[in-house]
Amino acid sequence: MNFNKAYHLGKKIYKKCPLCGKIIKFFCKIVFQCDIPYAADIDSTVYFCHNAFGVVINPTAIIQGGV
Repeated sequence: MNFNKAYHLGKKIYKKCPLCGKIIKFFCKIVFQCDIPYAADIDSTVYFCHNAFGVVINPTAIIQGGV
């Protein structure tokens, strides 16, 4: 499983079904040991190397660009 796909899928689902989005976020927190809130403004083109292992991002962060 790729963190990038899981995170962006969870963020998209969270808008329609908050409970499903929270389940995916909890899964990412347990499996990838990272804490990246959906409130953070992260562009869909951003790619987290090493499956975002151990990454913690503030909910008010703005991250744009990426490859």
